[in-house]
Amino acid sequence: MNCEKIMSKLLEIDDYSHIPLKIKLHLLLCPKCRRESAILLHSLNSMKADAPYCAPSWIEKSIIAKIEEQNASGYSNISPFKWIASSSIIFASIILVNYSNTFIDINKEFGKSFSIPMAIVMGSAITSYLAILVGCNYEAMIKAINKYRHIILK
Repeated sequence: MNCEKIMSKLLEIDDYSHIPLKIKLHLLLCPKCRRESAILLHSLNSMKADAPYCAPSWIEKSIIAKIEEQNASGYSNISPFKWIASSSIIFASIILVNYSNTFIDINKEFGKSFSIPMAIVMGSAITSYLAILVGCNYEAMIKAINKYRHIILK
């Protein structure tokens, strides 16, 4: 990215607590952008310090509560029914593939040497599914782990 794009991306960031890695690397390597970002950050901090009006904390808390009520997360959650249905289909297909005519014919032709690659493919499918499941439901997983930590750690 060029310097103009970096500075426009930097201006789009609300608070400077989470600067993307690309921007951090560019600021590290480009002295011009590093100087401009330091000036920008200093200006923003001085504007915060010299603000003519500071809102009371109770207003801020009520606004944050209303925002959290809206659950405007930017992505939609997949219902647990869909996760259960898709996992049931995956596990049923793993069980039923052993009884299909094609699998039996291939197994007769190649013997046990076909079972190992098949197990690797099925293991990869399960691993991918579980990785997506955990990635999409990370917050719920953390809450469940914290809730049942005493049972898990026995």
